[in-house]
Amino acid sequence: MPHEQKPEGKSLRSQSLDLLRFPLAVIVAAIHVTATRSYWVDGSQIRFSDMDGSHLFYGFFDAFLRNQSVPIYFFIAGYVFFLGITLTIDTYGQKLKNRTKSLLIPYVSWNTLAVLIALLAFMPEFKTILPNIQNIHFHWNIPSILETFWNAWFGIFSTDRPMAPGGLIYPQDYPLWFVRDLMIIVVSAPMIYFCLKTTRWYAVAVIGIVWFALSPYKLGHFSQMLNGYFFFTWGAYMSHHGRDMIKDFRHFFKLCAGGYLVISTALWLCNFPEWLYDYLKSANVILGMVMAYGLASLLIESGRVKTSKFLAASSFFVYAGHGLIVAYINVALFQIFTPRSFLPVALIYLTTLIIAVGGLCVLFRLLGKYAPLLQQIFAGRRYNK
Repeated sequence: MPHEQKPEGKSLRSQSLDLLRFPLAVIVAAIHVTATRSYWVDGSQIRFSDMDGSHLFYGFFDAFLRNQSVPIYFFIAGYVFFLGITLTIDTYGQKLKNRTKSLLIPYVSWNTLAVLIALLAFMPEFKTILPNIQNIHFHWNIPSILETFWNAWFGIFSTDRPMAPGGLIYPQDYPLWFVRDLMIIVVSAPMIYFCLKTTRWYAVAVIGIVWFALSPYKLGHFSQMLNGYFFFTWGAYMSHHGRDMIKDFRHFFKLCAGGYLVISTALWLCNFPEWLYDYLKSANVILGMVMAYGLASLLIESGRVKTSKFLAASSFFVYAGHGLIVAYINVALFQIFTPRSFLPVALIYLTTLIIAVGGLCVLFRLLGKYAPLLQQIFAGRRYNK
């Protein structure tokens, strides 16, 4: 068997990024699948938190997986945005034009679809299994419609319940808060470029210190934007200054992998004060990112794993689309099987994840073959190979 040449340089870097895209989207989908913590049957609410084993299950997801994917997406976005360019008026304008196609149009399209799908919940057939739907108020006016695309809590569908924990805000298609904030950051790219050009790594360090120091504080959308700016700017720095991302991260791979596993296990099995948990979790986000890049590059370099262009291309479609369907799939399966112990609940979670991710991949493929324009509108790109 002939010796297979190992990917080097740009090839290894790009393949490592492509290898990560789809698993990160699946992790986000898994987190949102497990967000369904109860269901209604015969007028009674069955809470999964009352079942044996639920605490360890949810604790594992919170400790090992929650909040790990989106920072890596921000980092990739910053790295790719500044890769191989000198930011001028012309290049900035071209970047904005490209991001309009890859971010803004999909963002508006998915959130419009999310509103239409949400209306299905108000059909009479769903009243018995979604009794809380009666507490939702409609606001059919221009300000509310526009607000739905920014913060759905005060949009077309509103309730008297408190906002999301920490005052975080989400559009109707809630995973796309990342895209919303990324568009803001992209518009401010000249400011980031100037800071990186004049201060080099100091700008990244200052933003990172502020991000880490404020970890325990619930600052609403500011926390979301700070998270985005830190990781986007970090990626932009490495790209703009020609840093070899794979080489730099591989130096710390073993240390970060060990630290990530130790801290994740501690977060999972130990009870920490909330402020300490938040600090440890923030540290783990950085360790996990370095570990992920290092692991991806090692797997590709070894020849044991190859990137799939289809999975990399479909990752955004899965990321954007799963939020519209996982809750409905969960509800349907819980109504069919009415689990009374946690093992069936966990199996339903897994089934929902497989149906959602698999279905979206199939739909992405079909759109590429039969409706490429729709594929480009919702995925920001065309792929039919």
